[in-house]
Amino acid sequence: MPEGTYPLPDYIEEVYANCDGIAVEYDTEKLTDPEQLDMAAAQEYSAALVYSDGSTLPDHISEETYTVEKLY
Repeated sequence: MPEGTYPLPDYIEEVYANCDGIAVEYDTEKLTDPEQLDMAAAQEYSAALVYSDGSTLPDHISEETYTVEKLY
Protein backbone atom coordinates (compact mmCIF):
# COMPACT_ATOMS: atom_id res chain seq x y z
CA MET A 1 0.00 0.00 0.00
CA PRO A 2 1.24 3.48 -0.67
CA GLU A 3 2.82 5.56 2.06
CA GLY A 4 0.21 7.55 3.95
CA THR A 5 -2.43 4.83 3.70
CA TYR A 6 -2.54 4.38 7.45
CA PRO A 7 -4.33 5.12 9.58
CA LEU A 8 -7.39 4.09 7.59
CA PRO A 9 -10.59 6.13 7.99
CA ASP A 10 -12.78 4.97 10.89
CA TYR A 11 -15.58 3.74 8.60
CA ILE A 12 -13.14 1.37 6.85
CA GLU A 13 -11.69 0.12 10.14
CA GLU A 14 -15.24 -0.54 11.37
CA VAL A 15 -16.16 -2.56 8.27
CA TYR A 16 -12.91 -4.52 8.52
CA ALA A 17 -13.46 -5.26 12.20
CA ASN A 18 -16.96 -6.58 11.49
CA CYS A 19 -16.40 -8.58 8.31
CA ASP A 20 -16.06 -12.34 7.99
CA GLY A 21 -13.28 -12.13 5.42
CA ILE A 22 -11.46 -9.92 2.97
CA ALA A 23 -10.22 -10.19 -0.60
CA VAL A 24 -6.98 -8.56 -1.64
CA GLU A 25 -5.60 -7.59 -5.00
CA TYR A 26 -2.48 -9.23 -6.38
CA ASP A 27 -0.06 -7.65 -8.84
CA THR A 28 -0.35 -10.09 -11.74
CA GLU A 29 2.24 -8.17 -13.77
CA LYS A 30 4.85 -10.33 -12.01
CA LEU A 31 3.17 -13.33 -13.60
CA THR A 32 2.43 -12.08 -17.11
CA ASP A 33 5.05 -9.50 -18.08
CA PRO A 34 8.23 -11.24 -19.32
CA GLU A 35 10.35 -8.32 -18.08
CA GLN A 36 8.95 -8.68 -14.55
CA LEU A 37 8.46 -12.45 -14.42
CA ASP A 38 9.18 -13.76 -10.95
CA MET A 39 8.95 -17.56 -10.83
CA ALA A 40 8.77 -17.67 -7.03
CA ALA A 41 5.84 -15.24 -7.12
CA ALA A 42 4.18 -17.31 -9.84
CA GLN A 43 4.50 -20.49 -7.79
CA GLU A 44 3.21 -18.78 -4.65
CA TYR A 45 0.25 -17.35 -6.58
CA SER A 46 -0.58 -20.73 -8.15
CA ALA A 47 -0.39 -22.51 -4.80
CA ALA A 48 -2.83 -20.00 -3.29
CA LEU A 49 -5.44 -20.85 -5.93
CA VAL A 50 -6.08 -24.37 -4.65
CA TYR A 51 -6.93 -25.87 -1.29
CA SER A 52 -4.08 -28.04 -0.07
CA ASP A 53 -6.02 -29.67 2.77
CA GLY A 54 -8.34 -31.78 0.59
CA SER A 55 -11.28 -29.41 0.96
CA THR A 56 -13.15 -27.78 -1.91
CA LEU A 57 -14.92 -24.47 -2.42
CA PRO A 58 -18.29 -25.69 -1.07
CA ASP A 59 -16.52 -26.51 2.20
CA HIS A 60 -15.69 -22.83 2.65
CA ILE A 61 -18.81 -20.96 1.52
CA SER A 62 -22.52 -21.34 2.13
CA GLU A 63 -24.64 -23.58 -0.08
CA GLU A 64 -26.68 -20.50 -1.01
CA THR A 65 -23.57 -18.69 -2.25
CA TYR A 66 -22.28 -21.76 -4.08
CA THR A 67 -25.54 -22.33 -5.93
CA VAL A 68 -26.42 -18.72 -6.76
CA GLU A 69 -27.08 -18.19 -10.46
CA LYS A 70 -24.26 -16.37 -12.18
CA LEU A 71 -25.29 -13.02 -13.59
CA TYR A 72 -22.70 -12.96 -16.35
